[in-house]
Amino acid sequence: MAAKVNSRTIHLGVIGCGIAASELHWPALQRIPHYFRISAVCNHTEPKARDFARIAGGVPYYLECADLLKQDPVEAVLIGLPIELNYRVDKGCTSGRKACHG
Repeated sequence: MAAKVNSRTIHLGVIGCGIAASELHWPALQRIPHYFRISAVCNHTEPKARDFARIAGGVPYYLECADLLKQDPVEAVLIGLPIELNYRVDKGCTSGRKACHG
């Protein structure tokens, strides 16, 4: 018997707005909009953060992941960073009680 899928949309924060986010994750998320809604994005460089926020529907963007993690609408976080940066962000997500996927 298949597990029942929650029909509620999850408000997703995206940390890292580079190639992985734009070329891998974004196309996949567009195919399942009834499950996820991007609510905020973060990148350490403002042009990438601003551009991805625009592509994702004009959502707020942040330059520090701690600022994104403080946002109430963000329930889960997609981490699209180089692997060596994931631990620091994973730790921040779990201490802020956000689900994370990297």
